[in-house]
Amino acid sequence: MSDLEAPESMTGNVFHGEVSTGEGGTVNAFGGDQHNNYYLSVSALRRRIRYASDPARLDRELRLVVPPPGLERDLAALRSTRLLVLCGGSRTGLSTAARQRWRAFAAENPARRAEELFASDEHELVEELGELKRASVLLLDVSHDKDFAMVLTERYALIRAALDEQDSFLVLAVGEAAFSASTRALPGAVHRIGRPDPIAVMEKRMQDAPLLDRLTHHDAFTRAVGELWPPQAVQAAAILDEASPGATVDALVKDLESGLKSWFEELRVLFEDRLTTAPSRALAVATSALEGAERDSVYFAARVLSEAAGETADPSVLADPSLHQSFQDLDAELVSESSSFQKSGYGEAVLAFAWREFPTWRAPIRAWLDRLLRPHQLEDGTLAVLLPRLLSFAAATGAADLVTGRAATIAGDGAGARLRRELAAGLLVSGALDPVVGQQVRAQLWRWSYHRSGVPIALQRTVALVCGDPGYAVRFPRNALTRLKHLLRSESQMVTADATAALVSAAGILPSHTVIEQLAEWAGGGSDPETRGVIPALLVALVEDRQVREQWSGDRLARDHSGAVTALWHGVLTAGAPAAVREAVAAWLDFAAAAPPEYRAPLADRLIAGTDDDFWALGQLSHALSDRAWAGRPSESDAAVLRDHLAATLAQAKDSV
Repeated sequence: MSDLEAPESMTGNVFHGEVSTGEGGTVNAFGGDQHNNYYLSVSALRRRIRYASDPARLDRELRLVVPPPGLERDLAALRSTRLLVLCGGSRTGLSTAARQRWRAFAAENPARRAEELFASDEHELVEELGELKRASVLLLDVSHDKDFAMVLTERYALIRAALDEQDSFLVLAVGEAAFSASTRALPGAVHRIGRPDPIAVMEKRMQDAPLLDRLTHHDAFTRAVGELWPPQAVQAAAILDEASPGATVDALVKDLESGLKSWFEELRVLFEDRLTTAPSRALAVATSALEGAERDSVYFAARVLSEAAGETADPSVLADPSLHQSFQDLDAELVSESSSFQKSGYGEAVLAFAWREFPTWRAPIRAWLDRLLRPHQLEDGTLAVLLPRLLSFAAATGAADLVTGRAATIAGDGAGARLRRELAAGLLVSGALDPVVGQQVRAQLWRWSYHRSGVPIALQRTVALVCGDPGYAVRFPRNALTRLKHLLRSESQMVTADATAALVSAAGILPSHTVIEQLAEWAGGGSDPETRGVIPALLVALVEDRQVREQWSGDRLARDHSGAVTALWHGVLTAGAPAAVREAVAAWLDFAAAAPPEYRAPLADRLIAGTDDDFWALGQLSHALSDRAWAGRPSESDAAVLRDHLAATLAQAKDSV
């Protein structure tokens, strides 16, 4: 079962028992194990993670991209300077354009590895550049991190020097705010992205091509779409594909204008002219956050928001208005007798508008979300509505703490703690994959893992779940493994156990060289003794896992052309405690014995190579292969045969030292 899958006993959002209102007035259900039922919430996040982390989806998206003008200019700049800086504003398709340039240059240079970097600050970027194992074509998108982008404008010379040393190239996407400073620092290699023909973008996306051909002959349509950047053009194509068959051109243009418009002015009228009381405004925000949930759940959530904002409750609940009365001010915007807004995208816009236009509401909104996300506050179905909306809210405002802070609230000990950690991990993975707040979320994960002494145990365990999640590990492998390395040194055995399990999970799906190279680096002399000390036990856990064995039992590890396996074993044999080394050697030989026959001896020989004729390492390996160390193990097993082979080879090696 994956980290975020629900156990089989959780069959859905079905409640059996008395329904009542809990603290804050939100709807709960008692009876059985209802408090621990997060099936729908986890499933909602899992669907989002699968979509966001699917590499095939990214490739499909690129095939549909109409390249912005200036492709040859950009590639020529990259060839001559090794560093191409692309700038653009929000909603211009900058991230996609940078990815397209990166892929195009990588296609011209198939001998170089195409790799995406996910550094959270300049130090991590320098570290990642220094750890490159071969010449590469790199992509780094910091277009949603203004501060990081501005810092990088002062480091372009250092970055180019590192790229020269590694014979590599980097496409860097930064926001418009960094354009002037970038141009001064790197003349000739900094370009604003241009706008491709919006109709060409729509043509790539639309299923109804004849409709688009018909519309292009009408001035009203070409005026409506002529200035669209790619993200809006893609949205326009989706609107037209969903249009009613036989709709007139005027009706289609009206649908486009409505679907593409900013709701800012309309929301200003709503909040300033119509919603003039605290309860009505609280209800609008709660409806936005819980759109589609039952009206009574939205009403109770609005009451909690009013309390968080300092409103005092009426002396008697008998004085409360009915649901019909409460929703009257919003009914014109909602589908009849529901909490769903009539206009697509309107609900998400309400939260973002309230956040931007009423800055004094931000602290109460944070406190309100924290209360809603405490145990026993929301039904699973309502929580499944809130969490994806919370992610959209964070992306719309750029406030990553709406994800990280709320995830910290969800994670906790007590009843249902394991499932709450899984739920918090799902929220964090989804946030880390988001193009707007992802970099900030990943940076917070690093802080929680590195500065773990002040971080609650439950939150450290949640970070381990995040890093072992396939959606996160595959998308950010170096990032995930580094954070797990820090957690492996936690003072809590529960955290180290979870970090080990997460690393094993990640190793079962990542390319073998990715994990082995990291382990070799951690086991090397440049690492701290604490990190080096955990490597033997970690290696045992890895090679005893069936999926890892399948992933590692191939030519790459057996032949070890990169030398990473040899380096790993050199670190283990020179720094590991004797008992730990003995267990690691035995586990490795069991792993080698289970590999295809042609790889068994080469895998075992990595142990001899790892000694590098070092006297201490030779002694460690000799002890691990001794009769005493192997007492009680089958003498005729395939592993024992490999052990005898190594013992003979080792005796010759010791004679030559």
